[in-house]
Amino acid sequence: MSDAPSSAAGGTTGTPPATQAPLLSVAGVTVRFAGVTALAEVSFDVQPGELFAVIGPNGAGKTSLFNVLSRVYQPAAGGVTYDGRNLLRLKPHQMAGVGIARTFQNLGQFPHTSVLDYLLLGRHSRMSSGVLLGGIYLGPTRAEERENRAYCLRLLGLLGLERYRTCRWAVCRLACRSAAIWPARWRRARSYYC
Repeated sequence: MSDAPSSAAGGTTGTPPATQAPLLSVAGVTVRFAGVTALAEVSFDVQPGELFAVIGPNGAGKTSLFNVLSRVYQPAAGGVTYDGRNLLRLKPHQMAGVGIARTFQNLGQFPHTSVLDYLLLGRHSRMSSGVLLGGIYLGPTRAEERENRAYCLRLLGLLGLERYRTCRWAVCRLACRSAAIWPARWRRARSYYC
């Protein structure tokens, strides 16, 4: 749920003008590990509103590229800019502040955390209360929590998933895996645990 306007067709109203600066620019990025070159002079631009995919076989360097973009790896050569900012000067913990986030294929989940709490966790970089005020949980912190909780509930509603907001992650994950094989079992698990 972005605040940016988009067309009814799903994002852009046509091809961005050629004179428009790219939102993300990767120029000549090279990553090496000992004697192995994972990325060799990778370059591309992503325009605002453009949908861009990185595809390729195993070992093609996709993960290495995302590790550079999220500042896990420092490239041996090349440059990366996002919205005019040099990303290679930032530390990994500063990336969410400029609008870049990353998820991993194998997450370290908290099995007893609800779906709604996971969404709230994802909004932590948008909250300003901090650890101390969050622990006290008074005044502005409480209001900020309510505002972000309402935002997450709107997201769940948009996706048609509001009924799963209290479902624990471990149960939902197991039930979703089982859904394709045992639909009746999923319905029972969903009604019992969620």
